[in-house]
Amino acid sequence: MRRFFVLTTLLASLLFSGTAGFAVESAIEYNTDYVNAGVIQVKLDDAYADDTIKIMVSYEGKSPQFYDYSRFEDFESFPVSAGEGTYQIGVYQLVSGKSYQSIGTTRVVIDEIDPLAPYLTSIHNIRWEQGDQATALAAELTKDAETDWQKVEILHQYMIENITYDYEKAKTVSYGYLPDNDSTLATKDGICYDYSSLMASMLRSLNIPTKLVMGYAESSSVYHAWNEVYNQETGEWVVIDTTHDAAAYQHDYPFDMIKDSASYDVKKVY
Repeated sequence: MRRFFVLTTLLASLLFSGTAGFAVESAIEYNTDYVNAGVIQVKLDDAYADDTIKIMVSYEGKSPQFYDYSRFEDFESFPVSAGEGTYQIGVYQLVSGKSYQSIGTTRVVIDEIDPLAPYLTSIHNIRWEQGDQATALAAELTKDAETDWQKVEILHQYMIENITYDYEKAKTVSYGYLPDNDSTLATKDGICYDYSSLMASMLRSLNIPTKLVMGYAESSSVYHAWNEVYNQETGEWVVIDTTHDAAAYQHDYPFDMIKDSASYDVKKVY
């Protein structure tokens, strides 16, 4: 899967100019109510609806991460989950070509953060809310489960039985693509990003900490996405790769749900 989801090398390819003279800071709102849960929310009004907007999150002077913004007139959530400390949040507007300009910034200081809380929230690429299609399905499928780990096993089985890998989509997916759980459930297919986002959304809705992880796997020749799920009984994070397991299950190949973490090279974690 190509790196179309997060602009990890944006600084190398884009030129940022100073704050735009015509930019109206009041048109940008920042909600810091959830920073202790690892989330910063940003909202732009529809004055920017026709613009290409990037949100920058920079932690303690480290290389910033950039995310596409798409929810005009509504808050969109982005992770501030690197740990306690100072974050710089920037909003950038495409001017021309690959040149962006700053239209707003804010500084956020997080004094305390629950290490599991960031992996229960809804963010830009793991979108869920109680009562939506994915969370309703998760609740229905797991209503008789006695433990959280049984819920993990049930949702894993649902994923590998019902979602098929879309090879054509993998070839043609556009830059900046974000998963849509409703679409994945409707078509019953998707790429690894879709698998891992849907799995994370459903498990988070059940209060089971889940990461969406990106990088490389020994089982895949391209950039990949998978999940790490927190086993509250053992206090350990375990690797689960529903994309891999769906292919194995659908072709009658043997597999184990829990993967060897040494077989995965982590580049990004959400």
